Parts: sequence; structure tokens; C-alpha cells
Amino acid sequence: MKHYLLILFLIIGIYPAIAQSPIQNLKKYWYYRFRLQNDFLKVGPNQGESIPAEARFYGNNTIKWADAGMYIGWYLGVLATEYKLLYDNNQSTLAVTQELYYALLALERLDLNAELIYTDDNGNPGSPTLNGFFIRDDIPANFLAINDNLAHFNQGLTSPLSIIDVDSDYKSEIINGDGIAEMSQDQVAHIFNGLALVSVCVDAGVVINNVQLRLFAIDITNRIIAWVRTDVRRGHDARPWAFGIAAAATKITGTIQQNFQSISLEALWQIQQHFPNPNRFNSHLIASFASVSDSWRLKLGPIKINSTRAGIRLVTYVPSEWDWRGFYLMHNSVLHGKNKNDHSTVEVDLYSAPCVGPYFFDSNDIAGAGWGSVHKYLKGFDELYDGGGDGGAEYNGLDYMLLHNLYYLSRLAKNGKDNSGNILPSYFNYMDHHEHLEYPRNFPPQLGSKSFPVTLEAFSSITSHSQLLSGGTSSTDADITYRSGVEIGLLPSSGKFIFNFNTLQLELEKGFSVAAGAEFGAFIDPFECIGPTYQKTGDSTITSGTYGMTNSMPLGNDHVPISPENIDDPQDITSPIYNDTNKLKNIEIFNVYPNPSSGVFTLSLKTENEQSDVYVIDILGIVIYRSQLTGTGEQEINLSMHPHGIYFVKVVSGDNMVIKKIVNQ
Repeated sequence: MKHYLLILFLIIGIYPAIAQSPIQNLKKYWYYRFRLQNDFLKVGPNQGESIPAEARFYGNNTIKWADAGMYIGWYLGVLATEYKLLYDNNQSTLAVTQELYYALLALERLDLNAELIYTDDNGNPGSPTLNGFFIRDDIPANFLAINDNLAHFNQGLTSPLSIIDVDSDYKSEIINGDGIAEMSQDQVAHIFNGLALVSVCVDAGVVINNVQLRLFAIDITNRIIAWVRTDVRRGHDARPWAFGIAAAATKITGTIQQNFQSISLEALWQIQQHFPNPNRFNSHLIASFASVSDSWRLKLGPIKINSTRAGIRLVTYVPSEWDWRGFYLMHNSVLHGKNKNDHSTVEVDLYSAPCVGPYFFDSNDIAGAGWGSVHKYLKGFDELYDGGGDGGAEYNGLDYMLLHNLYYLSRLAKNGKDNSGNILPSYFNYMDHHEHLEYPRNFPPQLGSKSFPVTLEAFSSITSHSQLLSGGTSSTDADITYRSGVEIGLLPSSGKFIFNFNTLQLELEKGFSVAAGAEFGAFIDPFECIGPTYQKTGDSTITSGTYGMTNSMPLGNDHVPISPENIDDPQDITSPIYNDTNKLKNIEIFNVYPNPSSGVFTLSLKTENEQSDVYVIDILGIVIYRSQLTGTGEQEINLSMHPHGIYFVKVVSGDNMVIKKIVNQ
């Protein structure tokens, strides 16, 4: 059934004229995700990586990490819910599970290395220890000078804002020793928000680099709760919500926290549901623990009634101060299988979020409806329209992304429709799309034919194993165009079995091909936000210009390039590529061996006195190694310090580009 839902979505998504607001919100989600990866974090296992920044500032060209532990929690929630929605809609989950692994690894890294930045009474630094005590981030002052970080954070999507400096709690701690990098109660609250969604949404069998992700989240939770249990004589008194913290950990781990959930502490916790806390910071951490634990009760004699949702409504709403009811009630519903939400206010928030992402430039140029601050569901009304007083900035948008996914899960569990009765579209990945269908489609109308041509779009990348077929007549020959913001890869056979929607059978996945008579076009053109849609600024059609195109016919494991060409006429991009491999040469400019390898590979170049650029790219598209070589020769590539899995070696030499898959095992 999932397969047919995907086809239904393709039918809907191909025709913009019938697009509804839920589709616009879905596209906005994927644009935010692309923007998050591109502008606000660098995915990876190294220091400072896979930790979302809070803001990019206009005035001082600084990217800032503050309260990053809370943002890691929301980031975990986004990835966990994205995984579930992709999985339930028959979409690839490989990239999101890899990204989730790195995010959990970052949280573990902040625990492991926390003691290193503190000293004892004799001035001796601590040792690396996994004990539940963590720091909020590990972004050093020289972060932009490490690897290609400066280049990575200077390719902003929504503005020409350049980044020249970083600000972080870790940097402040190292320089000033001000204690600002230490863990805190609100950091724990929002980390638990995310870990709870990992435990509920990610299947037990999901394993990355020999690590089961759900167990990884449980182990992190157990360490944090063990540390919180100790008598730490710093910070504010946490006893009023200690029971809620323990009950939240119980929800995540499935293990009752003995000697922590005492009767006296439970009484203190139950009081919290009856009145809003006068402190805004306390209110959102209380709401978080309540949402995860679902542990508030009203006693009517011997009977206890679950009153968590009533308590959340009270805690998260103070007239003229703050209103976070929609988010926390939705969060509680997804975690505990409840379908009692009034989704209308949530839909208003989703529709009102700017497609460029949350921002505050100045008092005359600010995102409306409360999207002009670092976080809509942590801030009061006084900070939602002034950037929090920190000056003009762009914000990471994690608040919108998690709200969107929780809304999707909640509505799908109810009836699969929005509040107006419109059917929600299948959860389709508009950031990175993999295509393996045959065209034209074998049901009326013949989508992907010259009578019903199809344009497939993705904000970041399109990879394809599709076959574009001759239909027997000119009108039924395939006609497909790919448009991507960053890259397009046309791939050889993967050796995997897939479901063929034309034959309704499992078949070996073929390599990309275009038959005689069919037409195929591909172009790279970044998407920008204009109103509710995404297109090239000021332009709704293909224009003349220089577009990079790649053509990868089914020739072993190589990609055969077409050099970027100047397009004087939009019709030029539809020149047919014939399925006649005798007319193509397999350009063999390098070998990699052994493959698979335990970590050390040898690259053997076969070029003649030409300079070659060598890149190693992981499954998320992150360049983890680069070098330049001239002429023939060999070079060692050592991936032993990188996680096991699939990587790609790309060599660019003159007009040739070849990519080969390698396996680090």
C-alpha cells in the first residue's frame, strides 16, 4: 500500500495547479532542512560538528551557538520524526539515520569531553569520562579555520551574509571561565524531548556503524539521569520537578528510576500542574518533562485520572506572556498515542512561517506571526518580534521543522487529513530525491510522456536509476526533466531488487538509460523563496545561462560526465541521450583498491600530465578528504578513523569526472 501512496503523491506533486497548503508546508519543511544542513550545522563526527547553531548575525557576521544542548534535543526530534515519516511512506531512510547517528554521537562527545575544560583545586584538568555530565557545545574559537568549515558556513541559502567569526558557550567558557557551558535543567529537558522521540519513532533494528540507534539514545539517557541523581550543589533547586525528570527518563528507557521517584517528590511534581510558573524558563522545562513523562494525575479518592494535558495547557499559556500550547500538546500526543488535539492553531503557525526561514533584520523587516526570534516555543511574546534583543539575524528553524513533523504524525494517526478535510500528501523528500521509476508510467494519464511531461525537483540532489522508454508513438515517448539545487547523479545498476510499478513485480534495479525517441533534460539551478513557492529569484521558467549537467549511463561503477555547457535556448536541455552504449566510452582514469577495505585504500591515477582533484565523500555528501595530484601515480587514502560504511571517491581531471563507490568495513 505504501508504494501506491508514493505514486499518488507523484501524481499530485507534478501539477502545481492543484497544490494545497499542506504540500506547501511540506516543501517548506524540506527547504528548512536543506537550509539547516547548509547554513547552521556541519554534519559529521568531529569537534563542533552535528551541533545546530542558534543564529547567523548580520551586524558582526558571526554564527552563534548558545544553549546548544536544547537545540540538539530539537534536532534529534526532527531527525527521529523524519525517519518515521519517510519509513512509513516508503522513502529512503539511509541519509537521515546516518545524520541521527552523528547527532547522538555529538551528544555523547559533549559528555565524554566535558571534564577536560574544568580543573580541580590544584589546577589539573579532568579526564575524558562518560558519566552523564555534559557541556552545551564544543565549538572552539578557531572553528572556522578547521578543515573546510569557513567555506561551508559561507554558502548561505537565503542571504549573502558572510560569516567571519563564531560565538559559543564553549568558547566563552575557555576564555572567561564563566561556567556558561555547563549542563543545566533546561538543557536536560529539551534533550529528553528529542531522546523520547528517538525511542518512540526509530525502530529497534536500525543500526548504523554497528550501533543500534534506539539503544544509543537509551544509554545516553541513563547516564544523564545517573548524573542528575547526584547531589550537585550548584544552580537552582530542581526538587519540585525531580519526579518529572525521573518519570521522563522512565518513558525513554522503559526502566523505572528506583530511589528517585519518591512519594514526597511526586507530591511536589503534581503541584506544578495547577498553576503556570512565573518564570518562563521554568515553564518550558516543566512542560517538556510533563509531555515526555505523561505523569500528572488528579486524585479522586482512590482513583487517579491522567491530567497531563490539562496541566500542559495551563503551564504553556499565560495571556500577554507566552502561548506554546499547540506544540507541547502535539508532542505529548505523538509520544503517548493520543489524538485529542485542536490542530487549527498549529496549522496557523505552520502556514505563517516564512518560506525563507525565521529571521529578524530590523524593526521594519521581520518575520511575522512570532517567527522573528531564536525559538517560537521557548520565548515570550516580548521576544518574538525583536530578535530577542540580540540584533538582526537568521535563525535555525528547528521549531517549525519539529512542529511540522509532529503535526503530520498526529494527523496521520487521526484521519490523514488537515483541519479543512484536505488529504495530506505522502511525506516525500524534496531535499534529496532518489528516482528509480520507468517512464512513461503505465496508467492513465501516461505521466512522463511527451503528452504529459514531468519535471522532478529537489532542493539539494537528485539521483536516478530510471529508464526513459520509447512508447511506440511520438506522444507516448518518455519526456522527463530533472532540476536540482546542487547536484544530479545518473547511476548504474545498484544490484538491488526494487518494486516495478509497471509490472507490479520485484525486479533487479537497472541503471539509468534513455531510449531512442525519449527526451531527457537536467539542470542545476538553486531554489530561492518567492512567496509560498521556491524558484530562481524573479524567474518562473528555465532561462539561458550556464548549467552543470552530468550523464551517467550504465557503465560499471563510473559516472561519465558531460561538461557544463552554455544553454542559449531552453530547448537545448532536452537533447535525447540514446540507449546505445557502443557510442560511449567508459573513461577509466583511476582505480581504487582493495575495495572493500578495512580502512586503507590505494588510489591509482591513470591521467597523462594533468592535474587531478581527488575527493572522498560520505553518504551525506560531506567531503571528508581532498587532495590534488598531477599525472600518474598512487596515493594512500586512510579512512580508518571514519565510521564504517559506503563512501565515494570522485576524481576530476580536465573535462573528465569519475566517481566510484568504496566500502570501509
